[in-house]
Amino acid sequence: MRYTRVYHDMQHILDDVESRITTDYCYTVSLSDVKFAVSRLKALKNDGDYGLNSNHVIHANNDLLVHIGCMLNAAVVHGVLLDSCLRSTIVPIPKDRNNNVMDSGNYR
Repeated sequence: MRYTRVYHDMQHILDDVESRITTDYCYTVSLSDVKFAVSRLKALKNDGDYGLNSNHVIHANNDLLVHIGCMLNAAVVHGVLLDSCLRSTIVPIPKDRNNNVMDSGNYR
């Protein structure tokens, strides 16, 4: 008798959880979101680490964009990103190349 009640309670919880899960919930970053972000990229911006530039993504087909979306969704769901995705490159840009490039106030 007790086993039946526990089974019924567990089945009720499982049904409740499954009713709340939809495919929209699992995909927080859509393909259109990725396409919009890629459309905003500037051309020929290098990553500084792997020899890639923004044109590789800008001119890629939808298959790559789908995989980027899946990676971003996995990052949102699991709360983890690869260390290589967290790296960035800072390139100093002088305000005036004719002024002293050793002056820190001459950089943006």
